[in-house]
Amino acid sequence: MGKSKRTIPLSLTFSLIVVFLTIFAGASLMGENHRINEVLSERFKRFKAEDFSAPCFPIAVDSHLVNIDEPGTCNNQNFLLYISLLKRFDLMDGSAYTLKIKRNSFWIPFLFSDEVGVSIRLQKEDENNWFSFDWLPFVEKPEEHYIDGLFVMGRDHWKWTINDVVINDAKLQQIFTEYEQTVDFNKYIEKVGSRYEFKNGVVDSESASDFDKRLLRFNLQKVTEFLK
Repeated sequence: MGKSKRTIPLSLTFSLIVVFLTIFAGASLMGENHRINEVLSERFKRFKAEDFSAPCFPIAVDSHLVNIDEPGTCNNQNFLLYISLLKRFDLMDGSAYTLKIKRNSFWIPFLFSDEVGVSIRLQKEDENNWFSFDWLPFVEKPEEHYIDGLFVMGRDHWKWTINDVVINDAKLQQIFTEYEQTVDFNKYIEKVGSRYEFKNGVVDSESASDFDKRLLRFNLQKVTEFLK
């Protein structure tokens, strides 16, 4: 007698296909949501490299929209945003930091809006101390302050981009507004017509503040781009 053939029930086959498609769809969604982190991480890599060039994005401070339409304003506002974050997290001295990101929602196409709010924190690398045992689940962790909903990410041609920056954190609002009102971008170098003019003065690396050093490097970067 020949051996009878074993067949897989149609219902089991269908169930396996559904499970496979569900896992595949879930993995794809997780990957697409994680790309939000990648876009922001890339932007902060550029900030760390003191590259404040376009693209621009609107910055709102307490419902007040910062003007980014004037020539050169885009780079200036990117610079102000970054140094404000550095000061907010006590990193102006150039300390190494880790960008920590929390998405405020999980994006699912066709079910939710194509915008996702993202909260961030810049954490000094010396705070990532494994010997503190903060990583253990039963050890109470120190409070980590995130700037809630600072970045609004949106979909543009199937890719994630920064749509807006919304500064709701009171301390960050104060820092950014103060810089916006007091920073003299022409302190060391001024663009006059089609040329740059260097102001008379002395730059002392020992007496210059961390902010002044960053401002000078920012202006020198503009001159470098101008000379290319």
